Amino acid sequence: MKPQPPPAMAVTIAQALAHFPIEVARTEFVSSSENTVYRVEARDGRAYALRVHRPGYHDLAELESENAWTTALSDAGIDTPRPVATRDGGGYATVPYGDAGESRHVGMIEWIDGEPLPSVRERGNRDLVTIFHDLGALIGRMNAHAAAWELPYGFIRHRLDADGLIGDEPWWGPFWHVPEFSPAERTLVLDLRARIRQALADLGTDRDRFSLIHADLLAANLLVRPQGGVAAIDFDDAAFGWHLYDIAVALFEASEETRYEALRDALLTGYRRKHPLTDADAALLPVFLLIRCLVEIGWFDSRLQGHLTNDRGERMRREALIPPLARQAVTLCEAVRPLV
Repeated sequence: MKPQPPPAMAVTIAQALAHFPIEVARTEFVSSSENTVYRVEARDGRAYALRVHRPGYHDLAELESENAWTTALSDAGIDTPRPVATRDGGGYATVPYGDAGESRHVGMIEWIDGEPLPSVRERGNRDLVTIFHDLGALIGRMNAHAAAWELPYGFIRHRLDADGLIGDEPWWGPFWHVPEFSPAERTLVLDLRARIRQALADLGTDRDRFSLIHADLLAANLLVRPQGGVAAIDFDDAAFGWHLYDIAVALFEASEETRYEALRDALLTGYRRKHPLTDADAALLPVFLLIRCLVEIGWFDSRLQGHLTNDRGERMRREALIPPLARQAVTLCEAVRPLV
């Protein structure tokens, strides 16, 4: 059974729905992780996703900026969710939550039909190489769009540059402090961290390789479409960053599989058909895989308080999450050492 949101959420949802020009037939709870998501079915048969954003992450200007980009992507024919405006033309409703004077920003987007990539992989009856080729093309189109897009006035999102990813106060937390690293492993990680910062400085941040990125293209945020192709959802972490980081996030979960090279090559082939990627930049992909591994360690370490719960209601404990990532990080450090 899925973990259910607290009772106060039902009141917040009812108040939020009144702000959108939708005649609601029914609502269904979908998930509660970083944000709380409901599927909303309208009387005309269309469906939407209603997202209640967690407090303290993005302010309203940052959320409106996310909507501006996903609207522009959708206008360009890229398979991403299109936001639905409120009755007064805004992107979000800000409504009370609970009895302690709190509030939540609530947004609505069009529902995208498709099967989550993890489900496709579990069933094992689809050609993953083709799917990863299509995924590469999707990432290439998003990166190409962002590289050419003129930001609207007031646009604001955070930066996943060297400081944001592996600086002294990285966006997702100081990964090097976790006790799962031995003293020798921590020394190795810190040494590579310093060398990677120089490699990122050498790589540079010109728009062909650094612009707005999705930044969280893990399998759960990718839908394999019924008519073919792949769609990206959940732009909550969208930021300014390296295109290689988008690629690395999409590949990281498959990076220890025996078929990884075939999936990687398919993704890069699809990507290069939509946006340039030099061989010299592609050679840095292992560096960005290591960065993603370290980012995940920091993310889990900052959020685990006893356990997390996934969408199936299963407890996710620290010992099942961080130790495997720490071991993978050490292996990746050894692979990256000759590159930086």
